Amino acid sequence: MPRASANRRAAREQRLNPLGRREDPRPTNRMAIFSSNIVTITVGQTRTPFKVHEGLLLKHSEHFRNLVVGGRAQAQLPRRIHLANKAPQTFRLVNFWLYTGVLTDDDDIEVPTANPEELPGPSWNELVDVYIFAERKSMPGLQNAYIELFIRRIVKSKSFPQEIIGRVWQQTSDRSKIQHLIVDMLTRNFHISD
Repeated sequence: MPRASANRRAAREQRLNPLGRREDPRPTNRMAIFSSNIVTITVGQTRTPFKVHEGLLLKHSEHFRNLVVGGRAQAQLPRRIHLANKAPQTFRLVNFWLYTGVLTDDDDIEVPTANPEELPGPSWNELVDVYIFAERKSMPGLQNAYIELFIRRIVKSKSFPQEIIGRVWQQTSDRSKIQHLIVDMLTRNFHISD
């Protein structure tokens, strides 16, 4: 009898996972996310530390899900991760988004200005850094939040600084949503500021 129940269990698991894919390590609810282990992420040359719930990293990033030891749902991320080539300000914005779902805490402030660099919140270059991070770490939710903020800023200012165009093309993939958005906006005659 024990062999028969083991065979039934194996058959059920095969039906649930017919391609032999590893289990999805993403937590499925808030309790699982916020009761997960804390991972210390040190960033940049200064090794600025950030404490992040493992569940948030697993939920929002394929890159971090791939780091999970063994690829099993009960496996864990390493307790310490170092991101050497990132600026602490970039990860500060990413961390804020992980916990709030908002890219910046003042992105909805209405400030009429002709100069896009005077808009509240992170600078255009900081936002490009966040998008590049999100693309490289496979964080589509953060990429979408960036695109929404990017569009809001462009609508407010009717322009965007040209120096970000080169950075976007050099540091993002050819399939990048931001590249497509910039081309679309350029064809709609948005003003590019110096």
